[in-house]
Amino acid sequence: MSRRSFGDHIAAMEARRVEASRCLDAGENRPRDGRVLLASQYGLWDHLWLPARLILSTGHPNRRHIDAAPGRQFHDCMQIPAIEDIPAAVQRVTAASDNRAARLGALGISIESKGHKALHSRIRGVMRALWLYHLWAGDDVSQLRPRYYHPDDVRKYRPVAWAMHSDGTTLADALVYLDALCIEYAARTQKSHAGEAFLTAARRLIEVAA
Repeated sequence: MSRRSFGDHIAAMEARRVEASRCLDAGENRPRDGRVLLASQYGLWDHLWLPARLILSTGHPNRRHIDAAPGRQFHDCMQIPAIEDIPAAVQRVTAASDNRAARLGALGISIESKGHKALHSRIRGVMRALWLYHLWAGDDVSQLRPRYYHPDDVRKYRPVAWAMHSDGTTLADALVYLDALCIEYAARTQKSHAGEAFLTAARRLIEVAA
């Protein structure tokens, strides 16, 4: 993967998607063509890394194992901060909501900060970026979560996942960032986020691959 540029990779995936769609419509080998199509939608170079169970005999995705197409996306993480910037980055996630609550509090209006919702959105974004990284690495992503994300739900995280593959520092920073976000979320809600179990599984996959 590192021998190609990100632009070349995306272009190759789009060409493969178009060809797989044509072959699927022609009915040449529906299970294989459907698998290639799905892999190209994920940006996954080797379609054989997708379990056969993800594709029906018709060549269509098996929705028993793949999430439905997302509606509005309540997650976002388009950049991973460097490790030294993570404490400040976590504060920036909640800043708008915390500041609003503080301003209204000064006026005698008491409202609860919704910073935990912003944390939830960012955690979900980091999880998707890491999930895509592990998928591209050929890891068993079912260890991260039982179902596969829908391709449209992780598409925007391709640049982040690519950076994780190109630079080991970005991957390490992402793990620390997710940990810090989950810790802050737990401190605010007194509840653990699903991102904690996801992080533990991600670290385990990385240790096995090392």
